[in-house]
Amino acid sequence: NGENYLIRMKIDSSWLAGCSFGEILDFSLKSDPFLVYPSAPPVGKSGDSRITPVNLKSRKRRGKKLPPIPLQREQLHRIHAAEMVLLEDSLHVHVQQQERNLQANRRALEELGRATSRESSPCAAPRNDGPAAEESAAKRPKSDDHALVSGESPQSVVDQPCPKAGDLSAPVEEPATAPQPARVFQLHPWSVTVDEAHKVVAGWLDRANRRHVDSMLDLPALMKEDGTLSGREALQFFWLCRQGQTPTVENADGLVVFRVIEGVARSCQIVHLSLAREVEDWHPYAEALACVRRAMLTELPVSKLRTTLVCGSDTGVVDKELEQVWKDDHYKWFQLTQSSGGGRGQVMNRNRYVDELQDPPEPQLIMGISVAVTLVATVAGEQQHEAPRRPFASRLLGAELSRGMTSADAPLHEASAISKLAEKVEKVPLATTRTCPDPQSASAFAKELGGMEDNFDDEGAAGESERRVAVISLQIDWAHARADGDSIVLAVYCEGKTPSCKGPIFYVATTKPDIFMLLIPWAGEDVDIDLCARVAEMMKVIEPVQEPEFPEVAIPKFSLTQRSFAAGLQGMGSVRQGIAVDIGGGRPLPGALHRRRDPDAPLPLQIGGQFLFVVWHVGVDELDEPLVVVPVQGL
Repeated sequence: NGENYLIRMKIDSSWLAGCSFGEILDFSLKSDPFLVYPSAPPVGKSGDSRITPVNLKSRKRRGKKLPPIPLQREQLHRIHAAEMVLLEDSLHVHVQQQERNLQANRRALEELGRATSRESSPCAAPRNDGPAAEESAAKRPKSDDHALVSGESPQSVVDQPCPKAGDLSAPVEEPATAPQPARVFQLHPWSVTVDEAHKVVAGWLDRANRRHVDSMLDLPALMKEDGTLSGREALQFFWLCRQGQTPTVENADGLVVFRVIEGVARSCQIVHLSLAREVEDWHPYAEALACVRRAMLTELPVSKLRTTLVCGSDTGVVDKELEQVWKDDHYKWFQLTQSSGGGRGQVMNRNRYVDELQDPPEPQLIMGISVAVTLVATVAGEQQHEAPRRPFASRLLGAELSRGMTSADAPLHEASAISKLAEKVEKVPLATTRTCPDPQSASAFAKELGGMEDNFDDEGAAGESERRVAVISLQIDWAHARADGDSIVLAVYCEGKTPSCKGPIFYVATTKPDIFMLLIPWAGEDVDIDLCARVAEMMKVIEPVQEPEFPEVAIPKFSLTQRSFAAGLQGMGSVRQGIAVDIGGGRPLPGALHRRRDPDAPLPLQIGGQFLFVVWHVGVDELDEPLVVVPVQGL
């Protein structure tokens, strides 16, 4: 897909822990490109049978310990040297990519400035590059590259508020101040199953223009690769149809296939764009490309668009005429790549030019999981309130809040367990702390991190005393989920059971390989009990279910906020706790293929309105401590 392998290599072996090789060797879910982890001696408690995500897929079970592979010290030194080279090369490649992007942006600005100067100058002479250029220009759209071929006003996009990511098939709203012709092409998502898709693709390729098809990635081969038809980076299929055309394989005018690549800078990879065979010139192709670009930048939360133009097997270069159409839409050369089939490709990149080319602003990203826990404490003084106190939703966050604080007079209500946690972990994942001089700066800091900033001024506490703030803020998506009305159907990653829990405990994967959500049955007992301690005790004795009964579970969409005083901490005065959780279906995938349900498969287990929603982080696996525990009830 055009990604530099020096960067990809660091996580390219993470799949080994979850495959059948995990029955033989103990692979790591974390970055381990040189497979050092199987050579490490086992650590932890003797006979460890916990079903934490790390040791579940590597099959570390009681009575089935996997022996480490001997690794000589000299080999370790060589691996360390190779890791340093890999790190240096990765940084070097990253810097080069940033420089190329800056140069491309600078050239685009210079070209835009020259074009503006020519248009504003009364003495500007018409440009003439010869008969060949005139013939090529006649085959391409003569409209402004900054707007859609449909005649959309560039300024209208700038004046619109930032939209939310939505359905690509929905038409882009246009201002009513000027007449707007219909879009040349409309995008219609497929409504077929994975099994049917291969036949539909084959039928389209028989109709498609061969120059278009041969210049793009091998779509049938790409569909057979693992992970391309499922998950958050699944391929999405859309028919391109003119007004009045039926979106079917027999009548569609074109096909576009893309996927959103998650990362630090989210991008959209266009893996296929072709029109029907009867389209011989490049004018309709440029129109289709412009409509696809406008729809993607309007609806997808991405910062750039990319595609790979495949070099011809006989010529060794890309189709120059087709390449020029992409260049005219402000795609620029990014890098060369090697396909899995041995062919070469040229990656083209187009950034989102909001100011320079009046592209739409990036829409707001819709995440399926949003969790924020905020603790605000007075640093000095005794507790001056009589309000009831609730246990911590995150004892790890309490440990981070109290780190470095000591007081012989402080209440030890829950502090002893939290102090021990503070001694065991150097840094709590996803947690940020700061000491603020007054309530106003504490509120601003919590808001900046995505925590709850309002109503945290402790009643009765010293008005302008210092505040110590700790926040865990998490916004991620489900790895495999689909919306079903007011519910979300989630794929079960693994299942466990404990003697103290009446039902199974479900692990659900997210888009981050080190973060899992746990769904634990809960009878709705008194919320004043320490739920973090209860979950921690469960994790010590949990056993895996070898043959899970339910491959999917369904939970309701919900949002909740809670504010309360928390238990006392050493060296602290009043401690206020805020919890905000928002659970939904995540980023929509309107063009993703769906799988036909097996009639013999069990229906998703409906988890009712009372359960414990637990955030589990692999980085603190050895502590048996959940990152966050939130009771959900009354849904």
